[in-house]
Amino acid sequence: MSQAQPSILLIGGGGHCHSYIDLIERHGQFVVKGIIDQTERVGQSILGYPIIGTDEDLPRLLAESPYFHVTIGQVMSHKPRVPIYEKLRAMGGVAPTLISPKACCSRHAKIGAGSIIMNGAILQAGVVVGTNSIVNTGSILDHDSFVDDHTHVSANVMLSGEVRVGKYCFVGVSSTLSHCVSIPDYTIIGAGALVHRSITEAGVYAGVPARKFR
Repeated sequence: MSQAQPSILLIGGGGHCHSYIDLIERHGQFVVKGIIDQTERVGQSILGYPIIGTDEDLPRLLAESPYFHVTIGQVMSHKPRVPIYEKLRAMGGVAPTLISPKACCSRHAKIGAGSIIMNGAILQAGVVVGTNSIVNTGSILDHDSFVDDHTHVSANVMLSGEVRVGKYCFVGVSSTLSHCVSIPDYTIIGAGALVHRSITEAGVYAGVPARKFR
């Protein structure tokens, strides 16, 4: 008889949560215990899974099963996700690495706790992704690229070989970072941007080639 799958708690019931649910169902390692959201949404459901509580219920729910993922989207700012992740870790929560079976992830890549690799993403040999980061649908991280903690690599991004992306960054949809480019912590790269030279000062960059806007 096979051992029952452990349950996992999802924190945040917005649109980004839909992608997590689909991946977890495909992944097969966990079953969704339920979703944490605002008080007024308790009792509703998302894709058939109930919203079972609010932040006040977290100690009890984590005591029942320690596994969780922060399913709040990281659009531009990391601030909604990071405090919740750190709070739950301090409470004894365990954030597993989630890799879609529809992603192509080298066995020589390393993915940190709490990070998720979405459908169609490609991670080549030597890639490192830190903790609580998102590599979204269809993105390509070429050989030896590095994405640090709490960073969102949006859909269809291209990181050429040996790219380095700092902590708390947002790399916008369909942007391209050329070979050996690096960007510092707290940097935002706009959608469709081309970063062909390393960035040394944090800020918001967009355009082809990318330039600083603020």
